[in-house]
Amino acid sequence: MSRRDTTPKRRKKSAASKLSRFWILALVVLALAAIGGYFAATWPGFYPSKIAVTGNDALVPSAQVLAAAKIDPYRNVWLQNTHAAAARVEAIPYVATATVHRTLPAAVTIAVTERTPWAIV
Repeated sequence: MSRRDTTPKRRKKSAASKLSRFWILALVVLALAAIGGYFAATWPGFYPSKIAVTGNDALVPSAQVLAAAKIDPYRNVWLQNTHAAAARVEAIPYVATATVHRTLPAAVTIAVTERTPWAIV
C-alpha cells in the first residue's frame, strides 16, 4: 500500500509572485518619482512671487508683518514652515492671530487679526 501525501497543493499563484516580474518597472517608476520630487523642490517657479498682508488696519504696518514672518524669497514656498511664520507674526504685540496661506504656484497671503485697544495709558 502506498502512502499518499495529504497536504493540499497550492493551485493559485500569490500576488507577490505575479508582481515579481515587474520589479524593474517599479524601480524605474520610483527613481523617476524621486528625480521629479527633487526638481519640484528646487524649481525657481516655486519661490515666493507675491507676498500679501491682509487684515492689518493701522496698528501694525505691513512691512513689520513681512519682517516678522521671515519668508525666504530664495526657497521653495511649499517647503517653508507656515506655522512658524505665523507664530513669529503673532509675537508682534498688537497682533491677535495670524495665518499664512499658500496658493499655487508661489503666492503667499498672511492674514492678520489685530487686537483692539480699549484703553490708552
